[in-house]
Amino acid sequence: MDDIIETARECGSFKTLLNALETAGLKDLLINKGPFTLYAPDDDAFSTFSEKELDNLLADKEELKQILLYHITGGKAMLQDAVQLKSMRTLQGGDIIAEESGDDVNVNNAKVVHSDIECTNGVIHSIDRLLNPE
Repeated sequence: MDDIIETARECGSFKTLLNALETAGLKDLLINKGPFTLYAPDDDAFSTFSEKELDNLLADKEELKQILLYHITGGKAMLQDAVQLKSMRTLQGGDIIAEESGDDVNVNNAKVVHSDIECTNGVIHSIDRLLNPE
């Protein structure tokens, strides 16, 4: 078992997210600290952005950092724990809501695609879109 960053790299479906975390200066946080829960938009989530939109997102490092911090909560919350908690405070300061919708679990407006990917310093839940801070 590896840390959040190495686990995400090994999954192979978080290349854009890993690039964004590096650009925003958050990579070391997810290697050396924790535990954290990362709601990780996969590469398909970023494919909805045009190349220009993605470049603009990556260009504003402070805004990018705030958006990415909104995808991270303190502590290790397996998906069922997150649903029971319902509301979780992110490292950005805003709250995200996890709720069941039929057989799916949604975090805000994003569907959880893969859950409970355990890491040495937390857990990753893969989601199908970027979360927008409130």
